[in-house]
Amino acid sequence: MDSLSQIVLGASVAEVVAGRTIGNRALLWGAIAGTIPDLDVISQFFMDDFLAMTYHRGFSHSLIFCFLFAPLLGWVFHKIHRRRGATFQQGTALAFWCFVTHIALDCCTTWGTQVFWPWDAKVSTNSVFVADPLYTLPFLLLLITLMFFKKDRPIRRNLNVIALALSTGYLLWGMGAKLYVNHQFEVAFAKCETKILQFESRPTPLNTVLWTANAETPDDYLIGFCSIFDQHLDTNFIRVPKNHDLLKDIESDPNVQRVLKMTQGWYAVEQTDSCLVVNDLRFGQPKAWDSEPDDFVFQYVLIPNREGFQVVVPEPPRPNASEAKTLLGSLYNRAMGI
Repeated sequence: MDSLSQIVLGASVAEVVAGRTIGNRALLWGAIAGTIPDLDVISQFFMDDFLAMTYHRGFSHSLIFCFLFAPLLGWVFHKIHRRRGATFQQGTALAFWCFVTHIALDCCTTWGTQVFWPWDAKVSTNSVFVADPLYTLPFLLLLITLMFFKKDRPIRRNLNVIALALSTGYLLWGMGAKLYVNHQFEVAFAKCETKILQFESRPTPLNTVLWTANAETPDDYLIGFCSIFDQHLDTNFIRVPKNHDLLKDIESDPNVQRVLKMTQGWYAVEQTDSCLVVNDLRFGQPKAWDSEPDDFVFQYVLIPNREGFQVVVPEPPRPNASEAKTLLGSLYNRAMGI
């Protein structure tokens, strides 16, 4: 999830654990603890972009990390605030629950989180977009409001409970909406008279109303969209050729294997004049249904060299203000249903 959401969630959790003891200082500690797991991004300063991506949401997002580092942060917390009655156990609990809730929130997004590291499996429900203002803004406003009340006021605790309830309820809503649209996708895919091997759905940017799905067929992928407000099924799918055979002779290359592992099996390949491009289907297309079949947010370029293949990750395209306004308007109109 985006950094602001993690800061707000961490602050709210810390308020539960230590708000009565150290007041607004607990919010600061929660914001810090809620950010710590994402410090794994500093790996990009020591290695290439692709290798750094493979480490993201790894050890620092695991239960092992929580158990190892929560006591360390708890000790620092105790040393700083012991005159205010803060204990080592309280500081450890604050850090632990901030770490755990950070990981749980990330598990709701698309990238996947290695909760059980070193077991190499990513947990992802694909039920909330990586940045969703309907999750973050009410949470943030309630948290700012409670800061104006003294630490022992009941209204402060009540506002925090409401904030946690609303944010958690929104995540549960996302999971329920996903179940609904999955059924709608199943019906739509059945009407296309193509054998569907598997499919995966996720919300479109900034909302949980409009959803998109990738469906795998023997030869290609189908990309479709569904709003919870749709009054009839949309069977106008984008077809993306797999072209997996383009990798048949180089699948043993270590970097190629890393790329395929990164995509979790959801990839399409295209050949250019000098290299191969692996499109990661999990993160969608920059212009949604107006995108070309070979245009994806995340792409991995395989460039041959003496040792095998180098992986280059182009920076995802960033629309200008006019394009962003058009895209948001298009998403809104489609989210309102057909």
